[in-house]
Amino acid sequence: MQLQKQLSQAIYNLARVKGYSLTIILTLGITLGAFIAMFNLNYQILAKPLPYPEADKLMLVRGERFSPQQRVSDNWLPSKGVIEAHQEFTQHIDRIALHNISIDVEHSLPTNPVFNIGAVTPEFFNILDAPMALGRRLNDDETLNANIPVTIISFDVWQTHFNGSNDVLSKSLDFKGVQFRIVGVLAEHFVEPVLAAPGWHTDVWIAYDYNDAPTPSWGFSSNQAHMLVKIDDTNNKARLELALTNWFNEGFANRDVQQENFRDHFLEVNLVPFRNRIIGEAETTSLLMLLGSITLLLIALSNIGNLVISRAVNRQRTMAIHVAMGAQPRDLFKHVFIELFCLFCAAVLLALGVVSIIIEVLKSGAFGPLARLDELSITPVTFMFSLFSALVLNTVLALSVSRLLNYRAINQVLQQSGKGTGTQVSASSRNLFISVQIALCLALLIACIYIFQNSLKILTQPSGLDHQNTYQVALNLGDLLSTPRAERQALMLNLVDSLREEQDIVDVGIGGYPPINYWVEGFNPGEVRTGPDPSDPSFKVTSTVGSTEYLNLLGITLSSGRFFTEQEIHAGDRVMLINQTLASQFETYGPVLGRQIYPPYDTHPHTVIGIVDDLTLPHIAKMGRLYSPMIPSGYPFLIVKTPEGKPMTATTLNQLMGKVHNQIKVYNFATTDEIFAAHTQQDKVASLFTLGLAGLATCLAFIGIYGVLVYNVAVRKTELGIRMSLGAAPATILALVLKDNFKPVLMGAIISLLGIQLTQYLAVNSQYQFNLSLLDYVLPTSAIALLVSVATTLSIAKLIRQPAIYALKDN
Repeated sequence: MQLQKQLSQAIYNLARVKGYSLTIILTLGITLGAFIAMFNLNYQILAKPLPYPEADKLMLVRGERFSPQQRVSDNWLPSKGVIEAHQEFTQHIDRIALHNISIDVEHSLPTNPVFNIGAVTPEFFNILDAPMALGRRLNDDETLNANIPVTIISFDVWQTHFNGSNDVLSKSLDFKGVQFRIVGVLAEHFVEPVLAAPGWHTDVWIAYDYNDAPTPSWGFSSNQAHMLVKIDDTNNKARLELALTNWFNEGFANRDVQQENFRDHFLEVNLVPFRNRIIGEAETTSLLMLLGSITLLLIALSNIGNLVISRAVNRQRTMAIHVAMGAQPRDLFKHVFIELFCLFCAAVLLALGVVSIIIEVLKSGAFGPLARLDELSITPVTFMFSLFSALVLNTVLALSVSRLLNYRAINQVLQQSGKGTGTQVSASSRNLFISVQIALCLALLIACIYIFQNSLKILTQPSGLDHQNTYQVALNLGDLLSTPRAERQALMLNLVDSLREEQDIVDVGIGGYPPINYWVEGFNPGEVRTGPDPSDPSFKVTSTVGSTEYLNLLGITLSSGRFFTEQEIHAGDRVMLINQTLASQFETYGPVLGRQIYPPYDTHPHTVIGIVDDLTLPHIAKMGRLYSPMIPSGYPFLIVKTPEGKPMTATTLNQLMGKVHNQIKVYNFATTDEIFAAHTQQDKVASLFTLGLAGLATCLAFIGIYGVLVYNVAVRKTELGIRMSLGAAPATILALVLKDNFKPVLMGAIISLLGIQLTQYLAVNSQYQFNLSLLDYVLPTSAIALLVSVATTLSIAKLIRQPAIYALKDN
């Protein structure tokens, strides 16, 4: 009953100070909401079990290929070996599943939609215990070499393209002229393990026999293919890695490997737990976001503590009456706790609303692809953590504030008729508030500026490619892939000539994957050698093929030598362009132009006929680049340039290409600017996020510091009035107050900088290593100095503008 009365009294008192209450609720609700949302994200990514049975036994098989001199590739498993392992290998394994991703155009549906394809063996769905909305999973008789064209579609495809019809199991899908009978629909709550590119979601699953990878070989590896195992016992992980390493190396040495390219090479197999692969780099991102939210919350709590102290000062006579009637320090704590409890309850409700908004923003992809976002929601764990956090923060804040209040001074208030306000909170406590806020704010500003500068550098650096009115168009040839290569190449040349005649197209070039394209995950580099022997010096390279027009439209700039001739392009001659990085590496061994080099997967020499400028591409390591003449006939790309102000659409391009052949379809269509935007999405988000975070932290710190400084001026009002009455000028008073105020500021700055230096030292030689420039320190420190100067000026402005007599009046 007494507690209910105290709660009612607290609510009544808070209702009388609406500005005070609203300020605390909004400040706490927003910052606590951000903190809870980041906790929720980190719990989802780092702690919540994967939604698969015995998930700790699920492993992704990864291979590394080594030459006698160096590691050649950090993601390499021979495609033929993977298939044979599925059929033959049994040691320490419960099941093996194969998985290959691709993108294809469906030819029977009215809109010819582009689908993300997953080619899998039946074990894939079984080890995941995939739930079905309709139909069944793949049967064991639909495994390798059965060549049974069946498909399972996702819940979204079922709803979008079949309107959720129950007769979908009587329908089929057409890919490359093959009719795939639909045998199942995955449940809406099925969670796909993202083993490929971040953000990848499979639309259609087909039998593994119909994957679009090249003919399996012991000399070929694809980063679109994955080998999954369910280990019999997690304690056998090291044994299984060794057994697989030995098994693959035996096959790699004895089977159909191109011996000249792979002589003395060997493999090392590693097992990567599903969780590690699915999470990827999201752990670092989510932890940084959590750290930022904690810093904001601490700044906000410091502000709230200052507001609560200010309110206690204003209510000193009421508190003094309670003390005179026998109230003890614990009663003061209880009084502060109950008022804060009412505010925290309202703030938690607001915080949960903020959490919902942040979750939707994260799911929209605004912060880029993060692991397990599809599973992210407000759960009972979220509610429990919200209540627990609020209770702990409420208790700590109430305890801190009540201890800062001078009980003896409050007891003397009635005797002094309200004088002596300044004795309730010590100067050291007030300075501590300022130092804490400065330390937190400065550390956060330095981190934000560091991240912002790195992101801005990536966003603004010249790439070396042409962005003006150009489109990257990936083509799907449907069942034309079954026709001879020469016929397809002739058809592609005919297509290019036909498109060039269109009025709304300036030029067209044809080639392979551009240096930067829709496939954000990228491809494994190869190596180019200086001579024919595998032991000759080699350098890592990436390769691009295409016509001269294709390279010109990309914006590739020739620095010396020449481009390809038409004859070289049509014949696919062994000539090559290299970039300046690779040219500088070859200069050690003699003149570059005219030199014969040995590119990846080819034992024949290619002649260097030209050197082109380097490209600077976001998140793509700077290395050697090769450019070869070729008309791709499997999965070609077009670079289409349009007139200024006349955009092109995929639908229009499909109609134009239909005049040449109705099987040629667009399966990916984007402007060059859109391609770069996809590769730099996280950098844009990081720059905007850090700007917003820095701005919010600065505002919160300013409000808190200003409140403390106003209180400081009130405490020193009589002292400053005496100095003014003795002739001190306003500027002198301002300089004096500034000097005193900068002492705790300097202490906070020292603490912050020492903390950053310690963090930098501990992060050396780790994945979190960072290097700060002088500018990274100077800018935020200058901003803090300016903030304190403005807050000091505003806090004392009214006092120094008035005659000294006003300062000498009773507080």
